[in-house]
Amino acid sequence: MKPFTRILLLLSGWITVILATLGVVLPVLPTTPFLLLAAWFFSRSSPRFHHWLLCRSWFGGYIRHWQTHKGLPRKAKRRAVIVILLTFAVSLWLVKLIYICLLYTSPSPRTGRNLVCRLLLEKKKKVNTD
Repeated sequence: MKPFTRILLLLSGWITVILATLGVVLPVLPTTPFLLLAAWFFSRSSPRFHHWLLCRSWFGGYIRHWQTHKGLPRKAKRRAVIVILLTFAVSLWLVKLIYICLLYTSPSPRTGRNLVCRLLLEKKKKVNTD
């Protein structure tokens, strides 16, 4: 392999590892695709870093499971769903109610959410005027 190609693949591998690590805490970035891409980059460029990613990194178990079973373990899926639900619940609790109502009513005005949000907004107006 040419040295330039190897360096490019190594650099790409480390960038995707960093993005995957950020994806653990940022809901915008997906972790798994970046890890699989990093494993592919390292398998082509550096057996040492590929071994590190599979055996010694925090993500190694997930990547090995993906390579053998073509998916994540049930425990990891369950944990991911719980974290997503908790994050969503905390964000609903922290954001002001009016913004949530506006968010829920604009995409689908025919659902029951529209009525619920109207009632909640009217209740809030009554409390503010009293």
